[in-house]
Amino acid sequence: MIYKAEESLREAYKICDEQNDNGLRAEAKMTEATLFLHQSEPPSSGSVSRFLEARSLCNSVYGEFSSLMARIYKNLSVYFKGHDENIFAYECFRRTWLIRRQIWGPHHPVTKATGAELIAVYEQEARMFNDSLPDDDSDGPNSKDRNYLRRMHFLDKL
Repeated sequence: MIYKAEESLREAYKICDEQNDNGLRAEAKMTEATLFLHQSEPPSSGSVSRFLEARSLCNSVYGEFSSLMARIYKNLSVYFKGHDENIFAYECFRRTWLIRRQIWGPHHPVTKATGAELIAVYEQEARMFNDSLPDDDSDGPNSKDRNYLRRMHFLDKL
């Protein structure tokens, strides 16, 4: 199965080159990183560099507020959770929720499901940082959420 996935990725990268499509390349890079992520326990460190490359490509093509970027952050949270780096995992997953909230609104099923998972898995971290939670967020994200560049700076150091 992995062989077929790698074969599909090679074809995707070929199309990226032919079309000069960095959006597709970002998607392919995230898919490649996800394959690496799930091949070992704990997750392979090779996956984080691929996720960060996908994040950079995605940001240059679509910007921060895209469904692809939300998926990249969610997968980064899985990577960090697998390495018991719960604060980094929380920050990435929270960013996933905030992006989805911005794109689809607070009442969209995807946003609600992400919010429910945020509460179930990361409530302790949210309370530690005094962050708003989906269940008590009637006024929207707080000022710390709006300053995501400061909160996500740890990714630039990896």
